[in-house]
Amino acid sequence: MSERKDTESRGEPKGFFYFERVDVALIVGIVFGFGTIIVSVGYIVLHAGFSLSNIKTYVDMVYTFALVLGGFLTLIFAGIRLNQGAKQTFHIQKESERKDRVHIADSLQGAVKLLQEPADSMKYLAISQMKQLGTDYPNQTMEQVVRSLCAQAREYRPHFSENDLECIRQSIMHRIIEPGLSEHIKRLTSVLTYQNKMDASGFSQSTIDDLTLELKELETTARYEKVVGRLIEVVVDLAVDAKAAGASSWHSIKSIIDLRGVRFSNANIRALDIEYSKFDGCHFFNVNFSDCTFSGDFFNGSEFKHCTFSNCTFVDAIFYSVKFPKAVFSECDFINVKWLGVDFCEAKFIGIRIGVHDTEVFSKCRMTAAEFSFMENFRDTKEMQRTNTEIRRNFFPHDFVECYVVETRQSDGEGQIVFPQGLEGNSPSLHAESGGTQEHSSDECRVYFEVQMRSYWIHRL
Repeated sequence: MSERKDTESRGEPKGFFYFERVDVALIVGIVFGFGTIIVSVGYIVLHAGFSLSNIKTYVDMVYTFALVLGGFLTLIFAGIRLNQGAKQTFHIQKESERKDRVHIADSLQGAVKLLQEPADSMKYLAISQMKQLGTDYPNQTMEQVVRSLCAQAREYRPHFSENDLECIRQSIMHRIIEPGLSEHIKRLTSVLTYQNKMDASGFSQSTIDDLTLELKELETTARYEKVVGRLIEVVVDLAVDAKAAGASSWHSIKSIIDLRGVRFSNANIRALDIEYSKFDGCHFFNVNFSDCTFSGDFFNGSEFKHCTFSNCTFVDAIFYSVKFPKAVFSECDFINVKWLGVDFCEAKFIGIRIGVHDTEVFSKCRMTAAEFSFMENFRDTKEMQRTNTEIRRNFFPHDFVECYVVETRQSDGEGQIVFPQGLEGNSPSLHAESGGTQEHSSDECRVYFEVQMRSYWIHRL
């Protein structure tokens, strides 16, 4: 059917002298040439007669007119052929573009179907194909590729076949290390069989079933982290490419990125705008953020554990009851940002810059063993230039409102209280001390602290 349609659209092959329309200029040229010759002959015959000299003059005139007419007709014919060649080239290009569009659409459709396959190997293949399509044909495929990858990241659930479960059972029963099992499962299997000091006959069926379920849970986590990590990596790479391509491309891609509820682990995210509406309920573990912008209102459904933020900008945002345990903020900008009830336990703040008019930066935050360090030289951030924001590189006592630390228990049972460290390097020099207020509950003891000024002087960039 498609071949017949192509044949009909192209029509029959055209001969060399075939013209789609009669050119008016050609007709005018022919009529003008022959009309001139006839008029000339009539003039000579009527006024000069048929003498030998007149005939010679007539022949010369006809010869001259023939040359002129031939040259004129040749130019017209050449122009027509060039025009026809341009039309044929245009049609060939259009046909080639049509075939390319069909090929791209078919390839994208095939990759999307492959992405729905339960086997992880098929998903990896589909992800690679979709990344290539998004890179090679951004105008035609970028939006659908990003939508499909984000949807898969939100919906992905590791699939286990009976063969996968049987591999786990056999590894437990016979201490066989199957290639498909992840490293931590191999270690756990080895430890379990060693501790029990039993061969296959020593395991009851219920024990094998229980261990199989436990190992399946571990393998589920491992598979999830690998597949989702690859999906996120490709989405970020395509988003960075779109951002580099221009504002219009970046705006269209930015609006469709949706990774709500996804768990990020051991990933690198760079140059991405992160809005809560697109990352609602996400959990980040050991993720490195670089040159990213955080904006919007982040609520207690989000967690950033063991994460690093390098050269990031937090602007026009509120973080409410979000967890940042052991996070590192390095040379980041806080512009009109409020941290309310945030967990900064053992977090590190290195070279932070703050909007000069911002007040109460940290309110009711947990800051057990938080560390502050300050730098003399700062990068000149694009965000500061764009917003023309006046900034400061120091903290004031009023930046810490009703913040507290939690008493930790040592191995000997003694309680330990660690207030935020490093504030003496601030200008003016600060220090944190107990404010005298404590709150006790069944699981923790909160000790509120106050930040006092040691010497008053301020330095602005």
